[in-house]
Amino acid sequence: MLGAGKTAIDAVCWLLTHGARPESLTWVVPRDSWFFNRAKVQPTMAHWDTTFTSAAEQREAMAAATSVRDLAHRMEACGAWLRTSPDVEPTMFHFATVSEGELTLLRRVGRTLRLGRVTAVEPGRLRLQHGDAGLAPDTLVVDATASALTWKPPVPVFDGGRLTLQMIRIPQPTFSAALTAFLETQPGDDASKNALMRPVPMTDTVDDYPRSQVVDMANRQAAGRVPAVREWMAQSRLEGFAHLMAAAGPQDPARMAIVGRIRAASQAAFENLVRLAEAPRA
Repeated sequence: MLGAGKTAIDAVCWLLTHGARPESLTWVVPRDSWFFNRAKVQPTMAHWDTTFTSAAEQREAMAAATSVRDLAHRMEACGAWLRTSPDVEPTMFHFATVSEGELTLLRRVGRTLRLGRVTAVEPGRLRLQHGDAGLAPDTLVVDATASALTWKPPVPVFDGGRLTLQMIRIPQPTFSAALTAFLETQPGDDASKNALMRPVPMTDTVDDYPRSQVVDMANRQAAGRVPAVREWMAQSRLEGFAHLMAAAGPQDPARMAIVGRIRAASQAAFENLVRLAEAPRA
């Protein structure tokens, strides 16, 4: 299996759950990645406490982190982020979401190669950036290295007669498109609409994460100040968390306390993420 993104992970898990022997698999991991923990992002009432407690812990981690690496480890410590191996420091972050059960499967793979990207596939051999690896004669090589999203310079979403769909909530392309469609129907000029929806840059490395969050959080704050947009978001089925947040009222002091933690940490988190985004990269 070539590649360490979500497609490759899904393919490896599929093989292992459909009878492939772990010792027969070789997984080429050019870069290790941090992943979101699926258990911490479940937008249902049944998982309200887990999801919003995690949101509070993440905001507090963002507010306290001294570096991007420290942020990643704080996110791991509170269970929000996962990685395949505790012995390898991930450098990639693509907003992939996995479960702990999937990671358990991945750790059963017989051979994992961390020698960079594959440069050639030859009979009996894989050539990689940092070395070669042997292959059995009947090996099936599965290429899962294609990128689902590519980075492009951001442009205004609304520009006269042109509308350019981009991510304005990350990682939510469908909600981004829905919110764009809603704003298109609303009164106002392009400038006022664009002020609510700056394109969020897609991440590649862990160092890109703070910058994406700064834009995402600024968009949320701006949209939340517009009553029509706030009301629409509260009713949108694609915005799974807004209506759940609204479900916590004075009649439920324990949940209101969790919401209070999120609100208390949000401004400090935003300011610290700006600092981390602007810091020189190692």
